[in-house]
Amino acid sequence: MASFASSRLCVRALETLCLLPSRNLFVRKKTTAVTTFVRTKSSRSPVISGLGISFQENEGCRTLSTQHPGPGSVSVPQYETIDPYALTEDDLKIVHHDIRQELLRNTSSEELQRISTYYFDGQGKSIRPMIVLLMSRALNYHMNHKSGLTRSQVNMAMVTEMIHTASLVHDDVIDSSDFRRGKPSINAIWSQKKVAMAGDFIIAVVSKILANMKNCDVTSTIAQALSDLVQGEFMQLGSKETENERFAHYLTKTYRKTASLMANSLKSRSK
Repeated sequence: MASFASSRLCVRALETLCLLPSRNLFVRKKTTAVTTFVRTKSSRSPVISGLGISFQENEGCRTLSTQHPGPGSVSVPQYETIDPYALTEDDLKIVHHDIRQELLRNTSSEELQRISTYYFDGQGKSIRPMIVLLMSRALNYHMNHKSGLTRSQVNMAMVTEMIHTASLVHDDVIDSSDFRRGKPSINAIWSQKKVAMAGDFIIAVVSKILANMKNCDVTSTIAQALSDLVQGEFMQLGSKETENERFAHYLTKTYRKTASLMANSLKSRSK
């Protein structure tokens, strides 16, 4: 029984891992004894054996089959094919439009307007505002049986995208980048001094948005995310001597530079 339970647990873990990539879509087909996942874009190699698990090629698609061990096996819920970007496409258009409007109305300098809005053209991955919007809709439905968004939730999606993009603007200055998101980088068009100040301007507008939300907890939480982001960028400029120190340095740097903004944006959304 212990061996059977362990096998079932491993199969479930593998199925979960196979569903992780956000842009790779899976269609799940179920028969009496075989559960099959078909992935439209595949890069995974057959690395697990001994649990009735196999990969098959079928007209450019790779199929993962898990053979459940006979009677008594637990059925796994059916999954639909869902693209998170399709769910939030209209919301993200509103977020990018509102960001541009906020930046345009907060300065009369046409050049500063052009520089600060350069990356807010909707061509980025927009992962951070996307997860804020998805979580907002999910919690709204769970708590109030309404899937719409409040103004403060849209503002939080704007804030997280603006902070992230401001960090990219500063990165372009630090790294002297030439290209970003398939077009000339902001640093390649305008001077480094103007670009650096434009990054500061984006953060200043973020501060105004947060102040208008009139929620001290949200302001404090996002301030912590900003502090973590700066410290993470600073840590990226340094290194450690030993392997253990380098790994710990990498984990802390990655949390501060990337994960903190995501986590604290979601935390602020619920305030």
